[in-house]
Order: sequence, then C-alpha cells, then structure tokens
Amino acid sequence: MRIYILEDNFLHREYLKNAIEHIILQRKLDYELDVVLEYITFNDRIDNLPISDNDIFFIDIDLKINITGIDIAKSIRRANSLCFIIFVTNNTFKALEIINYQIKPFHYLIKENNSHINLDEDLENLFSKLERAAHLKESSSIKIDLNSGPIFLIPEQVNYVNSVKRDRFSCTLHKTNGINLLSISIGQLKKQLTDKIFFNDFRQYIINTQNIEMIYRSSGDIIFRNGETLNLSPRMIDKLLVYLRED
Repeated sequence: MRIYILEDNFLHREYLKNAIEHIILQRKLDYELDVVLEYITFNDRIDNLPISDNDIFFIDIDLKINITGIDIAKSIRRANSLCFIIFVTNNTFKALEIINYQIKPFHYLIKENNSHINLDEDLENLFSKLERAAHLKESSSIKIDLNSGPIFLIPEQVNYVNSVKRDRFSCTLHKTNGINLLSISIGQLKKQLTDKIFFNDFRQYIINTQNIEMIYRSSGDIIFRNGETLNLSPRMIDKLLVYLRED
C-alpha cells in the first residue's frame, strides 16, 4: 500500500514527508511513501495506477499549476471510491466547493499562514483515525489479493465482474457506484470470491446474486438494484435461474 504526497510548497512538502516517514516507522505501518512532483503527468496516468482501497493521498488543494488539487482528487475518486483523500489547505472555505464534487475527503489538514506546517499532533490523530477506518473497512469486506496489491471489496457494492478481451490478467469490476479495472484474471478472482452470493459458473462473469432486482429471460437482461443492466444469452440466464432456485 502507498501514501502519496502532492504538495507544491517545498517547506510544506518536506515537513509532510519527514513527519509521515516518522509515523510509518513509529507505528510499523506497511506503507510506501511516494512524493509526486509531476502533477499533470500523475493526473494523466491515474486511470492506469493500481490504487488500493487503503492507499492515502495528501493533496494540496491550491496547486499553483494548470491543474488543481480538486481536479486530481476527482480523477482519483473516479478510479477508486474507497481510498483515503486528505486535503492540505490554508483555506477552510474550500470545503464547501469540495462537497459539490462528491470527492468525500477523509480529512483536512490546515496549514499555518506563511510558515511551515506545524501539525505533528494533528497528523498523529489523523493516522489513528486512518488505522481505525482501515480496520473497519477490512472487517466488513472481503480482501482480494491483486497482482498490484490487496484491495477490500464490500460485497453489497459489487454487481458483477467480467473478463477483459485480449487481457487475460485483468477483469472489470462493476460496482453500485462505479467501474474499476482489476489487475487479476477472472479465474484467480473466482478462487477468492467463494461466498454463495457470487455465481461463478460462467467462464467470463462473476455475478452477485444478492444485487439482482429483476431477470428477463426473453431479452436476456439482468437488472441490478442500482439500475445497471447485464445482457446474457437465454441459455446463461437459465443456468443462473437454476442456481437461484437451488439457493
């Protein structure tokens, strides 16, 4: 798992780097620290970045470049809806703007005006909250070991998973709140999603039967609770219906 720092003020960035490295060592946390300096390049490659649900991003809201911290946070949130985003700012009113973007930051670190950050106590409290939140996330979810590292799936947020054409080492996760590309073959994922709620008998699909709202055999449509539709052949629908009747 990784902690990312995106801060364009040298003094603030060095403070955060040193303080977080100290906390990682002190608490014996299994995190690697990544200080990002090329913000636009980083934003452009977020979709291909293996973001774990417990990854942490410290983002300066007011990056003094052609892209803002809010823009980067929006890209991160589209790629992963559960990772931890912490905004670093000296403008508390920015919180109102962020609410409208549905970024759902975990915390705000407030900079002191015109000086380096003096947030030792705040950072210690923050990491205590992060550890509790990560533990709660793990206790109510299923740990999945990907090629890029572990993630935690909350079963009720999963609609279905499908394989990716021409890439047998990846699959696409369709959740109630978005879509993610997972760096794992669907065959390996099936070995980890063994709960009876997951129908694993199709070669290219894993279906969460608890999120199914309606099944239309004539059209082959499966309608999930959030309105998403998956279309399958009548033969596949029949096989799924048999499973549901036996359950």
